[in-house]
Amino acid sequence: MNKENMLTIFPQKVQKIICSDSPNEAPNFDTSYFKVDSHKRKELLFIFSGTSYQMLQDKVFLATPGTVFLINSWEKHAFEYGNKDNNLMHMWLHCDKDHMAGSAIRIISHGNYMLTPYKISYDIGTYDLLLRKWDEYKKHQAQNNADVNFYLKSILNILLEDFLIKNFIEEKQNSKSIIAKDDIPEIIRNYIKQTNGKNCTMKHLEKISGYNRYYLAHIFREKYNQTIGNLINMARVEYTRNALAHKIRQKEISAKLGFGSPVSFNAWWRKQQKQMNDKV
Repeated sequence: MNKENMLTIFPQKVQKIICSDSPNEAPNFDTSYFKVDSHKRKELLFIFSGTSYQMLQDKVFLATPGTVFLINSWEKHAFEYGNKDNNLMHMWLHCDKDHMAGSAIRIISHGNYMLTPYKISYDIGTYDLLLRKWDEYKKHQAQNNADVNFYLKSILNILLEDFLIKNFIEEKQNSKSIIAKDDIPEIIRNYIKQTNGKNCTMKHLEKISGYNRYYLAHIFREKYNQTIGNLINMARVEYTRNALAHKIRQKEISAKLGFGSPVSFNAWWRKQQKQMNDKV
């Protein structure tokens, strides 16, 4: 598929904004279908193509092209995909400390997905504006039932337009269907941070990127001077510290990070605490 054809599958404007204050659109949908996650960072989900259902704070919404989900700190939301999810294109953006980056994912069939070649990162000015508008909305919504479109639709359209310009107008390489070799480390890094390192085995990264695991390990270390395993561990440690501070039980943290059992998580966490104490 060439660059011009790829452009036609993306919505040109934001059509609908969903947040935790939005009314439930599918109250009879069985929420046990969804894998659930929550974390400290804010997150956005852009629906590019295909129709499915998404869960946010125990409410279910129809996710159609042009829909954007605003996921606030520690809000419960659907994570990964199930066997009813087919032929979808989604973009996940995570707001992390002083920058915003993410991953565009193509869900092929029955919840199986691949990372796409699209580069997704935003400058500090855009990031600050988004957070300011988001905070203004939450403040006024609590006071007078403010309209989320009034506060956030313009900045969300800027994010969408910036993505389209970078990937379809300025970058000829992204007319291809595979990730360019120079972009692999950044895309893998964004994905690991987005998922808090959950299930990020080399086998899984190989599957979703389309590149051999040994090649992935080599080019990642060459660019960032650290191993993929080290980054996965750092992402897990950061999530665990934030989750414990938020009074989330270790059993729940263990499940969300993909550990086989709470016992294996506890052994891992004791090891991390010892290493952190040794550095002090």
